[in-house]
This record gives sequence, C-alpha cells and structure tokens, in this order.
Amino acid sequence: MTTGGNPVAWTTLLQQATARLQVEPDDMPARVMRAGALLNLDRLDEAEASFRELDRVRPIQPFGPEGLAQVADRRGDRVAALRLWRRVLTGFPAHAPAWLGLGTLQLAVGQFDGAGGSYARVGALAPASPLGAVGAAETAAHARDWDAALERWLGILRRWPGIPKAVIGAVTALANLGRLDEAEALLAGQGDALPAPDAVFAKALILQKRQRYAEIASLLDRNAATVPGHPMLRLMRFHAATVRGRPEDAARALAPAGGGPLPPWARAMTAAHACAGGSAEACGELRALWHEHGEALFTPDLIGVLAQSLGEAEGRGAVERLLASLEALPPFGIRAIKLRLFAVFERLRWQETCRPGADGEAIRGLAAAFDPQLPFGHAARWLARLADRFDALRRCHAAFPIDTAWRREAAAAVVDRILDHCAEKRPFSLIRLGDGEGNFLPYPPAWARFEEADRRSVQYLWWGEHRLGPADEAEISSLLCDSIRRADIVGVPDLSRLCFGMPLPAPASLYQSWHDYRGVLAILDHLDGGTAVGAGTLIRPEQVITSCNLHVDLASWGLYERLFGSIRRVSVIGCHAALPAELAARFGLTVSRFVRIPHERKFGEAFGYGDDGDHYPDAFRRLRRDLVAEPGEVFLVAAGILGKIYCDWIRSAGGIALDIGSVVDHWCGFSTRTLRLAPRR
Repeated sequence: MTTGGNPVAWTTLLQQATARLQVEPDDMPARVMRAGALLNLDRLDEAEASFRELDRVRPIQPFGPEGLAQVADRRGDRVAALRLWRRVLTGFPAHAPAWLGLGTLQLAVGQFDGAGGSYARVGALAPASPLGAVGAAETAAHARDWDAALERWLGILRRWPGIPKAVIGAVTALANLGRLDEAEALLAGQGDALPAPDAVFAKALILQKRQRYAEIASLLDRNAATVPGHPMLRLMRFHAATVRGRPEDAARALAPAGGGPLPPWARAMTAAHACAGGSAEACGELRALWHEHGEALFTPDLIGVLAQSLGEAEGRGAVERLLASLEALPPFGIRAIKLRLFAVFERLRWQETCRPGADGEAIRGLAAAFDPQLPFGHAARWLARLADRFDALRRCHAAFPIDTAWRREAAAAVVDRILDHCAEKRPFSLIRLGDGEGNFLPYPPAWARFEEADRRSVQYLWWGEHRLGPADEAEISSLLCDSIRRADIVGVPDLSRLCFGMPLPAPASLYQSWHDYRGVLAILDHLDGGTAVGAGTLIRPEQVITSCNLHVDLASWGLYERLFGSIRRVSVIGCHAALPAELAARFGLTVSRFVRIPHERKFGEAFGYGDDGDHYPDAFRRLRRDLVAEPGEVFLVAAGILGKIYCDWIRSAGGIALDIGSVVDHWCGFSTRTLRLAPRR
C-alpha cells in the first residue's frame, strides 16, 4: 500500500529507472527517479539506501539529504525529519522545495511560528508559485486564526483564481466565523469550476453548520459516486444518519465502495454505538475486535464504551491492559493525545479511591510528557494551565464536587444537598451550564467580536434557525445570568471537558477555536473571574459548583434511584410525551404535572414528533405567563438554555428545580450525545 500517488505509475517509473541504470550506472537523473519511486512505493529501507548513495556521490545537490528527510517523515520520525530538513537548508539555503518541506513538517507538528517563516521563504524564493501563500494560509487555519486565514485565502484567489484548496479554505474560514451566507455566496460564485468532491464537501460543511442533516443526506445521496472516495464525506454521511436516528444508514455510510463486509474500524464504530444501546452481542463483538486489533481501531469517542464492556465482562485487569496500551502512546497527533487524555480520566474512574485534585496532577504529568520539538501547537502549555486553574477553583470554592464522573462520593454529595432542600421544602435550583449557555454569557473584551456569530451558530442547533434579534439575545443573556446568580448549585464543565474539547493543534489562545469551546471557556472565565465583563459577580464562592455532566453521572453511578427513592412525586418540563410513563416505569415516580415544550430541532427527525411549534418565543412566553410552583414542589426540567431560566422561575415561586437535561432522551430511547458523554450502564 502506498501513502500517496498512483502505485502503478510509480512501479513503471521504478522499472524505467532500473533499466536505464543497467545501461548507464552513473545516470544521475535515473538514480533520482529510482529513489523517488522507492519512496512513493513505501519501500523505505531501499529508498534510504538510494538517497544515502546520492548524498555520497553528489553532495553538491540537495537530492540526497532531501530524500532522507522525506524517508524519516514517512517513518513517523519527525524529530529526525526536522533535523534533516534543516541540514538540507544549511547547504542549500535558496532551495525553495526544502523550505516547503520544512514548513509542511513544522505545520504538521504544530510549530506555527516556524511554519510561517518557512512558507514566507518559499514565497520569496518562488514568487510566481502559490505554494508559499497556500502554506501561509494553511498555517493560519491550523492555528485557528480564522480572520487571518480568510484574508490569506481570498488574497490567493485574487492572484491565482480558481485554486480549489483556496476556495475550500475560504469557505471553511467563513463557516468558522459564523458568516454562512457569505460562504454560500462565495461557493455559488465558483459555478462549475470547483471539482465535484470539493463542491459537495463545501456545501455539506455549510449545511452541517446550519444543523440541516436531512439536507446533508439528500446532497450526499445525489452525489453517491463522490462519497466513497472522500473520507470526510463518508464521516459526514455517518454523522447525519446517526443524528437522524437511522443506524442502518449510518452503517452503510461506512461500507466499502464496492460492497462487502465492513472493515474492522467501521465494525468497531457500529458495534460501539450498538453496545452503548444495550446490545450484548455488539459488546461481545467490540471486545473481540479489541483483542484482535488492539487500540489501533478505536477513536477516543468509542473507547469509553469498550472500557465499560471490558470491565463488566472481563474485570479490572482487562481495563488495566487497555489503559496501559493507551498510556504507551507518544502524546503526538489528535488521536493519540485524545486517547492519552481518555486514559487519564478513565484510570481515575477505576481507582478504588480517588482524592480531589488527582485529575490536575495527572494532566500536568501528561503535559510534561510532550516532546518540545513536537509541541502540536501550544497543547502542553494549555493542559498544564487548565489543571492549574481548576486547582485554584478548588481553593476558592468551599463546596466543589465537580469530579462526579470519576468520584462517586462527589456525585452522592450533590444528591445529599438536593435531598436536604427537599426534606425542608426550601426553594432550590440546580442548573447546568454547557457550551450553548456559555455562548450567551459575556465574552472577554478581546474576544467579544465572536459573540454575535457564536450565538447565531448555537441557535441553529436549538431552533433550526437564527431566531433571536439583538434585543431578544440581550434579554435571554440577562435572564440566564440572573438564573446563575440565584442558583444553589451550578454545574460547569469539568477538567475532562476542557481537556477533551481543546482544539488540536492548540492555538496561542484557546478562544481561537469554534463556538462551542468558546462557550465552555466563557463559563470558566466567569467562574474564576478571568473576564473583565462581570468579573466576580456571576458565580459566587459560596455557591456549590459541580459538573455540568452531573445529570449523566448520576445515571452512571445509579444515584437517581437514591434520589427518587425519597422524591416520589415530581412535575416535569420536557419535550417527550413518553417521559412521565418512563419515569413511572424506571423509578416509580408519580408525575403531577407535565409541561410539554417543543423539541430541539437538531433531533426532530430522530424523535419523529413533527412540527410541535416553536420553543422560543411561543412556548417561552406561555411559560413565563403561566408557570407556577407550589412550595417544595419538585420540577425535573429538560429544556435547554431556556430551562435554566425556568429553573429560576420555579425557585422564585418556592419550588425545587433540577435541570436534568439530555438524560431524559436516554430514558426515552434516544441517543442525542456523543458516546463519551452518554450514561454508563
């Protein structure tokens, strides 16, 4: 298997070069051709020997050391490759291809400043070529400086019109800036000039940002011949089918182009989803794939399901072997870093005892393991800083049971607080803040320019369209802030959420990210007073701080049974008509009142509820007018960002409000969150 190009063509070139060398052993172009063919056929030992010979016999030309750098890179020895590229440039400082090779490698390992300098040299040495400008634009995009990336991509299109990579780059930058109408206009202006795979990908990307999964499926069905050869389009088809509640279509999206059985990695993906849904057969297949192939098949999202299945079927020793295999991975590359992060938090979960703050120590240990020459942006620095911030928060907040995912006693402490208020019928509110709520908090002044676009993006998720005008946005933001100030317990993103969601390669500022991670950061900034907007006024040290994933953690630890064993009667605000019956069947609860609200539009097709009206403004205004609570009446609220406001209204009326969010989807048979955030059995 080759890593690029046409193997038949490279084999033909190898044969031609070999034939020429049999006639004339000193034919230097034939030697270069033979070495290059061996490299592109992945015959790396032979390629290395050929390039060493070229370096020996023709030291006045860069072919030998240049080829050795490429061999080292193909082998994954990036430290050696960096050294070899620099050796080439020591001898041939005006050799533009070597600067291009070094810049490409620097970009791959996250040396953003170095990559920018190398691509600038390419542009200076070869001004007629777009390669230096393309590299500079890609550097800005990898660093998630979308404003700079957009400016550079548009500059390329002005000078070299029609370059597909520049069109896709500009569309991607506009999409990440929330400027979707402009992205559509730019794409439409290309007409039929853009190659079909690129055009389909760009259209699907914009539809994905608008949360229009049925339209994505239709687009990809109309371009079925394009999808199998495009990995990103295949994953988009899988994701769209999963969101729409169509597991059979999701499995077909991963099938080989010519039919036949799923490859092992695709079998692992489908088995993990089915295992999380309770299929014992799928769990067995998942474990079998692990024993046969090891961690190579598994993405970070799937491996939590695998760990749970191994622990249940084979015991802690099997989990230990899994974690040891992950901890042996060098912390480089998105997948490897995410797997190492998973191992950190999963090991905490399986420990017999786990003291507060152990997560921060483990994360700092992982940060220290990074090779300084392979920084992957600023990943190690940010991991250590996030751990330090959480340590400071523990010192600031007397009640900080945030590590509910890996410490059962932390989750149980929150249940105790709830039950104390229920026993005394004292007004109470527990709300949880996720990325969407964070998008509606004030941003730090330096990043306030993202507020409008981020709030627009999250509305596509909730309501299927950008619905709020400036006055409505300001009102919801103000009501949300009031709800946070008055809440008794506030759930915020824990250290695992901050680490798992961190953009990789990590940019110089984490706010140079996407809207959901900026929302998470905004919560953290308000939590520790790190923003000048409202610093120290939103979340108080005397409030109890827990994890925003508490609703799932209570299910994973079996603590809803304890909670509802004392609370026998509840009122409910949610979108699932079946929820009262599910609560009765699972927990023996009596539902006194059920206030039904419209569902989250992203999952409309999966739920199959049809058009049940608009949550905002219609249902919101109706609840604002009609919602009442008796003293001590317990409400279970699953209503998105507006549910936080409903919790505050319930508390103000003397009731007890528990924001339980998406766990009700799970109880009603729907999977609406990633596997990593789904309840453990």
